[in-house]
Amino acid sequence: MIEPNSGKNPAAFARRSAWTQSWRNLRDKLSTSGTGNRSFDVELLRLFAQSRMTSVPALAFIALSAAVMSFMWTPEVDVLLWLAIVWACHLVSYKTARSLLEQPEADLLVLSWRRRFVATELCHGLAWAMLTVLFLNEPDATARIFVLFVLLLISALTSLISATVPMAVYAGLMPTTIAVVLYMHPVWQEQAWPVALMACGAQFFFLVLAQRLYV
Repeated sequence: MIEPNSGKNPAAFARRSAWTQSWRNLRDKLSTSGTGNRSFDVELLRLFAQSRMTSVPALAFIALSAAVMSFMWTPEVDVLLWLAIVWACHLVSYKTARSLLEQPEADLLVLSWRRRFVATELCHGLAWAMLTVLFLNEPDATARIFVLFVLLLISALTSLISATVPMAVYAGLMPTTIAVVLYMHPVWQEQAWPVALMACGAQFFFLVLAQRLYV
């Protein structure tokens, strides 16, 4: 038996299907808040997690080397406390990245995980920026150059490791950039101002580099 108005059903069904698909596309775009493609955003997060996990040993070694060198100018207790904070941040970053890689793709919430990575990178940047606190009262120019070198090295590595999540790069570089500007402020009136200017320019270059790597 043919139902009444059956001729209108295909058109109504097509309209409902189109509306449903449009709603799904809008929902996916809002939930990803990135490229607009959820699968691609998930892949970027996974690449970020893999990069962060593989880089932890090298960054931990850099922190240890910086701590050993810092013994020449600062008290051992302060240096060891700073090293413990940096290593704790690396441990949190490692566990966060591993948790994402162990989670099924269908269960991943892109926005939530992106916020987690931004938060871990911000903590990571703050921990490294705290190195300047150890050298605030150190007049030795060599110590100032050492701190500047360490912060620029970490900034460069951050821009490369975290390039797949631009907001994480910005969060990681913001503390070190502010630390460089404030730490080098006393030498702006001295002959070392070209070095300070170059350091600030390098931080800006790392931001641009991270954006270019993402695009």
